[in-house]
Amino acid sequence: MKTVVMKKVAQALAALMIVSMLSPVLAFAAFDDLSSHWAKKDIEALVEQKIVDGVTPTQFEPERSITRAEFAALVVRSLGLTSVTSSTYFNDVDASDWYADTVSTATYAGLINGYEDNSFRPAAPVTREEMAAIVIRALTYADVATIVPADTQKNSSPSLKIPIKSYGPTRKLQRR
Repeated sequence: MKTVVMKKVAQALAALMIVSMLSPVLAFAAFDDLSSHWAKKDIEALVEQKIVDGVTPTQFEPERSITRAEFAALVVRSLGLTSVTSSTYFNDVDASDWYADTVSTATYAGLINGYEDNSFRPAAPVTREEMAAIVIRALTYADVATIVPADTQKNSSPSLKIPIKSYGPTRKLQRR
């Protein structure tokens, strides 16, 4: 009897291991709108790392604008920050909102700011300017150099001030 129970437990554990190993693969297949998208592999990598989610279990909506709350969540997850569950900093973020802890965490870490009227506007699309500011703050928080040295700029694109060698997916960020 003990052997039968142990076999059943071992089978259940093996099944759970297989399902957990395949779950990222299954999650990717669930996004119907990614099948031929140019960023499919990158999105799948971020889903596997639990940095991004779909808007539904079957839709990712890769062409949709991202909201301020969603971008805050993406940055917090990317940095692996420990959740801060303090009272909300903004008058339009309720403690019961899905993004309340994320917004509190990002605010506490100094990554995001609100507006002069003490609002965060979580459903508003994040602007390119806001994204740039948040990314620079996140890189600084992670202690990653955000300034390109002058000698490197000599071999850069004149309009972007980015080293020509940095184009492409293999560029590594340099730590300070």
